[in-house]
Amino acid sequence: MEIYRSLFYERLSILRILSVLLVVLSSVRGAGATDAGENPQKVDEAVRLIKTVSQEEVADADSPIIIRPFFISGKKNNIAWIDYDLGEVVVDNMGLQPGDPYRLPYVMQIQVEALRKVFEENAGRKDFWRAPLEGAERLVRLTVEDIESTPDRKKLDAKLSERSREFQAALGALEESIKGYAKSEKLQIGEPGVGHRSRFGEPEAYSVRILTDPGGGKVRVVTAFVWRACVKKGCNKDQLVWRSLNVGGTEGLIGGYHYIAEWGDGGRDEDDIKIDRDQDRTFRPFRKQ
Repeated sequence: MEIYRSLFYERLSILRILSVLLVVLSSVRGAGATDAGENPQKVDEAVRLIKTVSQEEVADADSPIIIRPFFISGKKNNIAWIDYDLGEVVVDNMGLQPGDPYRLPYVMQIQVEALRKVFEENAGRKDFWRAPLEGAERLVRLTVEDIESTPDRKKLDAKLSERSREFQAALGALEESIKGYAKSEKLQIGEPGVGHRSRFGEPEAYSVRILTDPGGGKVRVVTAFVWRACVKKGCNKDQLVWRSLNVGGTEGLIGGYHYIAEWGDGGRDEDDIKIDRDQDRTFRPFRKQ
């Protein structure tokens, strides 16, 4: 009986020590950032928002953010072939500030969604692309967890750099999977007589002359991507980083924007626009405030 009592107290002592250590570790962690595991709801909400906005961006056939991936196949001169490109996201066209850490998970998710759409439409029931792409998508959540749990910007930047490298490695794994599929199916990569196709170039901005009627108005815009994310999140639009346009001058614009035009006498207009060509754009007050 004494032996069992001794073992009981020994085990109790160990548990108490472990409890103390957990309290200490929690205090240290609490002095910095909240561990992402302690606030999974916030991470879940961020990941859900990123995925929803990314899917909507991919569904926009004219999105200036996406250099579209492709996966095509055919048969020529009795040679079966495939060709592909993994595409790219034009970060500068997103409208997010360079210092915004959420640029990276958005870039990841947009490319994942664009690739998923292409493979689902063109690879039939083949599964060679699914596991690598799922691996790439898992990095989105890990990146959000890093952002939410790392208040020190220097440490966060190091983590984001590592996540970016991991994402490129995941895309590399996807490419190797495509090559493996081609080899197993005895498919040539690149159309015979054409070779491996290069992607489309980065979208060019259009020249837009900004005018107001009456004169003296001020116009500011955010990209449709930023506005869409703001609406989904329910954020305060006054907290967005707006781009002021040079009224009377020419601006380089492409794709969708949300604008606010204001005049000194209270005149105002607010709406969405889409820029798909060189043009003059005149803003007029819609109502008085």
